[in-house]
Amino acid sequence: MLPKIQCLALSDNDFGDSFPFILVSITSLKVLDLCCCHLNSYVPIIPNLLDLDISCNDFEQAEYEQLWRRYHLKRMNFMSYVLELNNSTTNMSECSKYAWEWLGLSARGEIPKSLGRMSNLRELHMTYGIGGLFPEFLGNLRSLRVLDWSFNSLAGPLPTFHGKVTHVDLSLNNLNGSVLESLGRLRSLQVLNLSQNNFAGPIPHSLGTLPPLPFLPIN
Repeated sequence: MLPKIQCLALSDNDFGDSFPFILVSITSLKVLDLCCCHLNSYVPIIPNLLDLDISCNDFEQAEYEQLWRRYHLKRMNFMSYVLELNNSTTNMSECSKYAWEWLGLSARGEIPKSLGRMSNLRELHMTYGIGGLFPEFLGNLRSLRVLDWSFNSLAGPLPTFHGKVTHVDLSLNNLNGSVLESLGRLRSLQVLNLSQNNFAGPIPHSLGTLPPLPFLPIN
């Protein structure tokens, strides 16, 4: 076996539905990419793993619910499968335990308030089916740098973002109201995409005081 390997990329293979359990014995493994491997069975805990990509597989809802509880990971990507968000998948009493700094998730339903307790999150990508009002808890995520909630059905006005955000993509939602003047105080902002929503009113002058943005669609 490879006793010192830390990063293993096995994407776009076919392991016959089952997780290759021999990987559990690689105790040095930190990063594991199993994207697009046709997996649909139990994924065991690999004790020292920090980064797991299991996007584009064939898991059932129950399997994704147990994957949701991998507290020790720093990066988890299970995009492409649409997870039904509910109280059982996102128990509020558990979410403060998570070490996750990067979360990629395709989900359906309303964003649970418990997500606001994941204080380590730096990047949050949730697409394709999230509805309800834009959550107020976003201000609790003080470490957040990148927010991609595009291609959803979020409604209501924009929230106030904290000053460390660098990328915001809220395109293709149902957001309304005005574009906030406070966006001009986000001095670290590099990308702002608010296209294909229902905003009205003038674009705030404060946006003109930001450093040049390479990407700013607000149509």
